[in-house]
Order: sequence, then C-alpha cells, then structure tokens
Amino acid sequence: MAAKWDDFEPIGGASPSAGWDDFEPVVEKSSVLRRGIADPAISLLKGAISVPEAVVGLANIPTLGIAGKAAEGIGFLPKEAKAELDTWYSPEQQAANRRVQEAKGFIPTLQAGIENPSVIGHTVAESVPSMLGGAAIARGVLGAGAGALARATGAAAAPTIAGAIGEGVVGAGMASEQIRQQTADGTMTPGQAGAALASGIGTGVLGAAGGAAARKLGLTDVDTLLAGGSGTVGARGMPARVLGGAVSEGILEEMPQSAQEQVWQNVALGKPTMEGVPEQAALGGLAGAAMGGIGGLAPKGPLQKAVDAGPPQPENILQPEKPENILQPQNTPAAPGNLPASVPTAASSLPANQAESAGVPISQQQEGAAPSGNETEITKPAATGQQAQPAAAADSAVEWDDFVRTEGADVGTRRLGLIGQQRRDAADFAELARAEAADLGPRRLGIAIAQRKAGIAQDAGIEAATGRVEAARQRQAQAARDEILDSLE
Repeated sequence: MAAKWDDFEPIGGASPSAGWDDFEPVVEKSSVLRRGIADPAISLLKGAISVPEAVVGLANIPTLGIAGKAAEGIGFLPKEAKAELDTWYSPEQQAANRRVQEAKGFIPTLQAGIENPSVIGHTVAESVPSMLGGAAIARGVLGAGAGALARATGAAAAPTIAGAIGEGVVGAGMASEQIRQQTADGTMTPGQAGAALASGIGTGVLGAAGGAAARKLGLTDVDTLLAGGSGTVGARGMPARVLGGAVSEGILEEMPQSAQEQVWQNVALGKPTMEGVPEQAALGGLAGAAMGGIGGLAPKGPLQKAVDAGPPQPENILQPEKPENILQPQNTPAAPGNLPASVPTAASSLPANQAESAGVPISQQQEGAAPSGNETEITKPAATGQQAQPAAAADSAVEWDDFVRTEGADVGTRRLGLIGQQRRDAADFAELARAEAADLGPRRLGIAIAQRKAGIAQDAGIEAATGRVEAARQRQAQAARDEILDSLE
C-alpha cells in the first residue's frame, strides 16, 4: 500500500516546499509512562553496562586487549547489548536520537541537540553510573594514606584532584574497550593501548583544570561534589550558579574532553584525526552544560554557610561569661589524676616569675580571711624590687579579659585557623573553640607546675652541690690545722 502524505512530517519544522529528505515518517505517540520512566531506565541500564566495560578496558591496557577478548568468550558483549537497548526506546526517542546522530558538523549537531533536548537528558542519564564509579575511585584516593593527598595539595584542592583522577581512570578504561571492540582481531597493539591511556590522562587533566577554574570562580564542579568536596563557594544567586555551572562543566570540561577522546580513538584506529570530533564536542558540551546547571542547583553546604557567616570573632568564641571559671571550676569534684579544682590556690604557691612566664594569673588569699565564691583575689605582677600587691577580682577580670582577647587573636590565627579548615560545620567549630578555651587555663597551669617542679629539682641540686663544696672546704681547713699542729710538735 502506498504511503500517504499524512504519514510523514517535516524534520525540525521544515517548510512544506522542502524535499523528501527533509521529512520523516510520523511516529506513534507513546504513553507518558513509557517516555518518562521506561526510556530513562533504559539509559541508566546502558550506563550501568559501561561500568564493567570500563573495568575490562583497564585490564586491556596491560594485556593489549586479551582481557576484553576473554570477556567476549564468556558472553560479555557490551557493544551489542547497548545496540539492542537502543531498539527498546520509545519511537519518539528513537526518532530524536536519529536526528541528532544524522547531524554533521559542530553547529548542526548543536542545533539538533537543542531541538531534541531529550537526547541530552538521556546522555546525562547514561553518564551517571560511570560518574558514580569515578566518584568511588576519587573517594578511595582521598582516603588513601590517611589523607596524604589532602596534606600534599591542601584540603580545598584535594577533592578536585581526586575527582579528576577518578574521571581519568574511568575514561581510559572506556576508551580502551571501545578501541578494542573496533579492531579486526579483537586485541590491541601497544600503540592503541597507549592511545587509550593518553585519552584517560587528557580527560583527567582537563577535569582538574576545569574543576580548579570552577573553584576559583566560586562555582560547583560536579565531579568534585561527587568526590566529597563542598558545593558552591561564593556569594552568587541561584541563576548565576546555574549559568556558571553550565559554562564551567560544558565549555571548560566536557566539550574539550569529548573532543580529545574522539581524536585519540581516531588515531588508534587509523581514521582521519578530526572525524566525528566536532559532533562529539557539541554533544559533550550540551551534556556537560546540563550536568553543570543541575550542579548549580545544589544547596549550600557547611563550607558555604561558614563563608556566609564570616570569620568567627575571637572574643565571642574564646571569652566565657565568667573569666574566673576557666581556671576555677565550681562544684566539680576532681577526677583521679586530674588537676584540683582550686587552681588559683595552687597557682599562688608558684614564684611570681615562673607563673608569670607561663601566662597564669597568680592568686593569693588575703591574710586572715578566706576567699568565698568568686571573690578570689588575684595578685598583680610586681615591678622589679617591689612586693606584689593583691587586687580585687573585678580588676583581675578586666586584665583577664585583655589576656583572653590577646590569646584569642593569637590562637585564632595559629590553631583555630587550621581547625576551621578541617571543620565544615560552623556550630561544631564554635563548640570546639569553647572547649579549647575552657581547657586553656589548666594546660597553662600544668606547664607552670612542671616548671615549678623543675625549679625545685634544680634548687635541690644546687643545695647538694653547695653541701659538697662546704664539706670539701671543711676538710681542707682541718687538714691545714693538722699540718700546723704537726709542725709545732
């Protein structure tokens, strides 16, 4: 039966005066369930096949394709399985895929992808399993050697580098198996294995460069995010984050990655170097833009919240409500092996020069009166040649406030700055700082006590030496007397 005019429709909105090549058969309308659930499931299944395909591909590089050929021998045929799954798509999706595949050149492919956005969505869905595989490798790299990568490159850059490594490893495996599948004997030459390895290295290097650029611009990099890095860092609104993520992931990463992967595949198979490169670059750029835009929708993580909150003020973190409570906990029985609660009394037993050098306020009870509550008196450091004079607790609190602020500025620069990089939760960070502040006085007092013990030991040694010198002097004097007496006889 001859086809009717109504059995065809223009491709991409072609005019009715166009030739037959600009028309395609009208496809039947599929249900929303098939297009919205079945088609994406097929793409995810194709992506899942790519994961073991990449594993076999990695084994192909040192074995020159023998691993892949052996896998074929036991029924592992990823190329054929994906081709079969392509026929399971709904007629509408198959038609959209065909329109994009038939486009030639960068701009026509770009236009076809924009006119058939479902193709881009399915390309992203098919990439998800391999991206998760790369993220698993990245997390393993981050944890290797007890965080050796973070120590070598810095905590901020480590997830980006680890994500690039994972992406490069998966890319090398997939390139290797795709090259082997197209060889005549099902194996690979050393040159073809080297081309697959170079493709993976190129993918990793471009991923690291794109991730670093995204981090500097305050944008979210998808691979860094999957590797365990933080989300968007920068004071940008959601539209700017989405647009920036699309540009970063699409133009800076996926587009050059797809292009160089196709170049290395052409080199390995002896094809013209630029064959299919513009088309792959266009599709990769569109898929990357979609992934980057989705990444820009990611909510702010702990690091971003900490950035928005601003740096913590030392006086708010390190200054307790009652300064004397740092060195004198109340109603708290001392645990075995811990310092006694009456810390100011212990501090008063130290010489002024040792306690002052340790940074511990020196407390002393008034003669004839015992302190009560928080009315403990603090001895002010005395000038040279003068006796130390007690001051009221209110005056000592002012001095202690100044001491805490000075310590806060110093500790905030040296220690809390480092801890702040390792802690992403601002609330936990502040709580940790308060605990550090509460522990600051006892630790300094411990240093002072240790210095006092060392001084006592030194004094004992000096006394012992003095005793020996005195004994020797007495023996010498007795010998002189004996000599005089002997001469008189």
